[in-house]
Amino acid sequence: MRSIFSAGFFSGSPRRLLALLLVLAMPAGALEQPRLERVRLQLNWQHQFEFAGFYAAKAKGFYRDAGLDVEIVESKPGEISERQVIEGKAEYGISDAKLLLERHKGNPVVVLAVIFQHSPVVLLVPKDGARSVAELRGKRVMMVEDNTELLALFRKQGLSEHDYIRVDPSYDPHDLLNGKVDAMQAYASDEPDYLARAGFAFRTLSARDVGIDFYDLNLFTTERQIELHPEQVRAFRQASLRGWEYAMEHPDEIMDVLQQDYSQKHTREHMRFQYQQMVPLIQPVLIELGYMNPERWRRIAQTYAALGMLPEDFSLEHLLYDSNPPRDLRWLYVGLLLALVSLGGISLVAMRFALLSASLRSEVRIRTALQAELQNQVQVDYLTGLASRRYFIDKASDEVARARRYGLALSLCVIDLDHFKAINDTHGHKTGDRVLQCFSDICSGSLREIDIAGRMGGEEFAILLPETGLEQVRLVAERLRERLAEERMPLAGGHTLRFTVSIGVAVLTPADEDLESLIARADRALYAAKRGGRNRVCIAEG
Repeated sequence: MRSIFSAGFFSGSPRRLLALLLVLAMPAGALEQPRLERVRLQLNWQHQFEFAGFYAAKAKGFYRDAGLDVEIVESKPGEISERQVIEGKAEYGISDAKLLLERHKGNPVVVLAVIFQHSPVVLLVPKDGARSVAELRGKRVMMVEDNTELLALFRKQGLSEHDYIRVDPSYDPHDLLNGKVDAMQAYASDEPDYLARAGFAFRTLSARDVGIDFYDLNLFTTERQIELHPEQVRAFRQASLRGWEYAMEHPDEIMDVLQQDYSQKHTREHMRFQYQQMVPLIQPVLIELGYMNPERWRRIAQTYAALGMLPEDFSLEHLLYDSNPPRDLRWLYVGLLLALVSLGGISLVAMRFALLSASLRSEVRIRTALQAELQNQVQVDYLTGLASRRYFIDKASDEVARARRYGLALSLCVIDLDHFKAINDTHGHKTGDRVLQCFSDICSGSLREIDIAGRMGGEEFAILLPETGLEQVRLVAERLRERLAEERMPLAGGHTLRFTVSIGVAVLTPADEDLESLIARADRALYAAKRGGRNRVCIAEG
């Protein structure tokens, strides 16, 4: 074997010699890949787009960059994420506001970050069923026994656990559709999409309607994990939030990751629905991802205290993770000063700041464009292009308040597509979607700029007409009904499809204190139109 010190070795390029010297200077093991710490993240439900940020953090290498090999574990039947973490079967977990109750039991859980600023938990009821929680007295309600948010909602509406019949959840929306139950617990980002695609008319009842506003999708760990591995906890939290930022900016890419690596249970259309519903719950445009307000947690604790689940003086001490603890920076400042003096690099620093400033300006432009896009997705229904339900309610509520304040005329039309379920069953859901889009196109072309049209759910729509009295709205509604009845939507093979609508109209009166009252009267007129044979306009009594 030739010696590396022979003349032949050194006769090559100087770079070869430099490379050898660098290798010899490295400590043993320096060429090995850094070892990743293995940790588990326990979800509180099965794999779905609701956990998109964690999938993104793993797929894009954010966890790996943080020195972590993260296993994302879905929940199995009967598994409780809090138990898995408390018992050491997972280092990190996802839970809801019940973490307060775990803390009260003596389990030292710590909330690292809040992802959902508002809870997605709702009750779904048939459109012709209960109009409020109070009307569920004696009814069959499908929900888990320990959903404390819904229990708080019932208690605030005057219902105890003995006033309704609780049914263990099957998690199947068909139980509501087929009348097996009168109401069912659901996620706003999940079951409503199935019911809407089935052509089932429903309404949602939410704790937020009565001022109960819980955090959800909370990332948590234990005090012991923080004590033993403080840097790991910090790195895991930062990488997770980085993943959520990426997922909200690139939802379609993470939908691919979900289907390829975790679950093919949901269609792309359903995942898009989930994303659209998640945006107003997360509020990424307005609120920094992961942010949690101690005062909000106190209000949640007060809600539990009113239910007798927590003491009035329950302390939040040690419950909330401090992601920015005070640090002694004196040595850092000394080091920076010495570095500046020794390098004499003032010009380099100035150049660095100039480059950083340009990068920040570019980032601001990108973020501004992204925020505008996200805001549009919150406000616009993804399928029809009309206003989303929440945006319609917000804008319509403002218009009702303005009309009452200044004594202006105001009218509301509530519209149902007739026999929409039969269209879906006969021609398929894609054709049903085209019918909804056809309706929205005709509707948009028939209205003024000041009018507000929104999709309320499934095949139900609403139109608010500011400064419009009874005779005017009657003409608008009849003209829209006739225009839709005349439409021939083309199908494959040269066939066409006709569809009609039923419309309920209500004009604002002094007795209407808010939008809810106006909608309730328009709803009653709509059902009168449907009972009268459909394809007609009915006016609510004043």
